[in-house]
Amino acid sequence: MKNLNLETISNTIQSKIQLTSKFDCITDNKNNVIKLSINTNQKVDWLIFGFSYYNNFKMDSIVSGISFKVLNRALSHVISNISEENINIKNTISQINEGNNEFDSIHNNLPIDLKSNDDLNRAIELAQEFVDKISLPFYQKWSEPSDLLPLIENINLRDLSKVYGGNGIFEKTVTLYLYEKEKAYKFLNELLQKYQNRLEDNPDEEAYQNMIDSLEGLQSSLKNIPENINEY
Repeated sequence: MKNLNLETISNTIQSKIQLTSKFDCITDNKNNVIKLSINTNQKVDWLIFGFSYYNNFKMDSIVSGISFKVLNRALSHVISNISEENINIKNTISQINEGNNEFDSIHNNLPIDLKSNDDLNRAIELAQEFVDKISLPFYQKWSEPSDLLPLIENINLRDLSKVYGGNGIFEKTVTLYLYEKEKAYKFLNELLQKYQNRLEDNPDEEAYQNMIDSLEGLQSSLKNIPENINEY
């Protein structure tokens, strides 16, 4: 396929992908990413396509994400440079308590070499399958940060990273703080005690002290979150 570039792929995606609402599109040529977004008062739903290029483009990945605006506003008071469009959760959250067969069956077809119109049509068909089976149920299930509370309350730290990405400690703490402040402080205090005990047993372990400092900083910064932040 001659003259195939990311703009061409983006235009095809925009014209053929069917979502439930009108969406905006960002084509990031620097990072070979195309992002579709549906912006509402409470959140932004994202559909992100990742590509690579070597002689021709390949579609490597499809991911759904959600940005909760109130959570990001709250996080901005404890973490610098957080915008309302910071992606809080991705569809990998389904790996925690549910099977991942639908996701695997789709992603096992990637990457797709985009050398012809047939290849591009096949990529679009796969993307639409992802939207119908993964993205739309994901967007509908997670409407606001409070939906996460039953999942995160007693979750282990390893699975917490599957919810938010990174280690998820700041995000879990702030999510709890928005709705159940006592549980946020309880979570932090238990975590602090855990790392203080580890430091006592291994006083030369710098990573434990760094974690303690980070947790204490988070604990002291929670008071910076406005009481009426849910009303913004």
